[in-house]
Parts: sequence; structure tokens; C-alpha cells
Amino acid sequence: MNKNIKNFLYSNPEYYELMYPETDKSTPRMCLTIFKKYLNKYPKSILDIGCGTARDLNILSKNIQECYGVDYLSNVIEYAKKIRPHLNLVTGDMRNIRLNKKFDSIICMGWALMYALTNKDIDKALKTFVLHSKKNTL
Repeated sequence: MNKNIKNFLYSNPEYYELMYPETDKSTPRMCLTIFKKYLNKYPKSILDIGCGTARDLNILSKNIQECYGVDYLSNVIEYAKKIRPHLNLVTGDMRNIRLNKKFDSIICMGWALMYALTNKDIDKALKTFVLHSKKNTL
């Protein structure tokens, strides 16, 4: 992602959930359905790459013990930490962040992967997914 990109919601994350409300919680509900179907249970740990304000991760945390989120934008992560302090949130680039931890599930929802603009960026982002995956990570 280019740090020079100007976007009102990136600069003012407190408005993101107002602009894009998801009152039915459809995204995290979809994730929980997939976990039950393919894992036969909820994972114990999850990594959300491109977590933004961590709204989905917050909902998933009711069923998942260890919830980690990564986002490129430090101001978005700082905002998310203020309103969701129980989550493990860090600023980082999906192409090179290394948490030295493996997860039962990894998600990357919304627009995050769209910012991998080249084949090299996509390869680096996918390597991040692999390096944070266990043998049976979903």
C-alpha cells in the first residue's frame, strides 16, 4: 500500500463503521459457519490480516480465544486498540509482517489483498499467510 493514498475513512477510522454498518454481523457469522463446516469446531486462534477497526475480529473473539489483527494503517490500529483493547492488534504490512506465531485460522476480508499490486506483492503476502499457518490451518 502506498502511504501517500488519501482516504477520508483511513484518516478518520471512527467513521468507518458508520459508513459501512454490518448490523447483521454477516461477515463474522459466515466465518463461524465455515469454521464449523471445515474444522468441526471453532479455531482456538485466528489472524485477521487487514483487520481495519477489528469489528469482525471483535465479534469472532466471543468464540475464539486468541484473536490477532494486523493492519497497515497505524492510526486505524490505534483507534481499534482504544475501542477493542482485549484484542491483539499490531500495525504491519501483510507483505513482510512476522508475528512468530502460527494460527488455526487466517482471514483477509474486505479490500486488504487488493493493495498487493504486483505479482511480487501477492507472493510476499501469501508467504506471510504460509509462515503463520499450522499444518491444518484454515
